[in-house]
Amino acid sequence: MKALLYFLFFLLPFSAFSASHAVVLPPANHINVIDDFVEDELDKDSFYQHLDKDVPGTPIRFVTYVERVRTSGGFAAETTSGLLAASTLGLVPIVRNKDFKVVFRVIVNGKVITEYEYVKNVTDATSLYTLKDTELSDDLKVWVSDVLKQTTQKLKRDKALLDLIAEYKYYYGDY
Repeated sequence: MKALLYFLFFLLPFSAFSASHAVVLPPANHINVIDDFVEDELDKDSFYQHLDKDVPGTPIRFVTYVERVRTSGGFAAETTSGLLAASTLGLVPIVRNKDFKVVFRVIVNGKVITEYEYVKNVTDATSLYTLKDTELSDDLKVWVSDVLKQTTQKLKRDKALLDLIAEYKYYYGDY
């Protein structure tokens, strides 16, 4: 009986409150340097419903970008296989090993208020002729999609972002 009363008085109102007041990012400008599939992934979650590339006048920016950082062993492998590929007129592939870093930032008035970054070591082989036309592989797209879901969950609990959302609601009301 105590458990039922506890549920009715304490947990039920809280669950109704949290369901009706879901955390939503305020209108923000989205700067995406990764790939177009990231925007499709963001559209699936209601947290990002006010996120758009063309939001004029908002001081809030949600930035997603990728860095490919050379590792010391990767630089040696890329140089050696690049020389070998050039000497065989492109018959041998170029092997590259890099740290693939995905960064998610929330910037307000030019100041970073929260940032999450994830690193994955990636080795790939590419032709000398298609070196500049490389896109994200399917494995990396799946990884970025998973990382984006993790970041969304972290952003929904991020204190700095929750303070920003509360301040935004205080001055501008519900959006």
